[in-house]
Amino acid sequence: MGKIIHRDLKFANIMIAKPPLYEENGKLDIESVDLKIVDFGIFGSIAGIRMENINCGSLKFMAPELLSGHTHSTPKIDIWSIGLMFHAMLIGWLPFNKSTKEDLEK
Repeated sequence: MGKIIHRDLKFANIMIAKPPLYEENGKLDIESVDLKIVDFGIFGSIAGIRMENINCGSLKFMAPELLSGHTHSTPKIDIWSIGLMFHAMLIGWLPFNKSTKEDLEK
């Protein structure tokens, strides 16, 4: 079975499966956190089982190679999106917060 590449990772596609638990001292029990990734509508495959010939996904989380027209599915696409989400969690905003492809390319 090939490995799946989501191609559209963003905050809206990561769900909390069950409420996390807290320890007696009020700290989050990290072992109890259960996240699920959803919406695999435009997924790709490393094994080449499914090749994407279209460039789709959320612009604000899209990897530069997708913006430049390369539609081949690689894990780098999802790693880029995860990095943008980490940036937003740490800094408070997305680094490339534009609404159109033309604005992102500037």
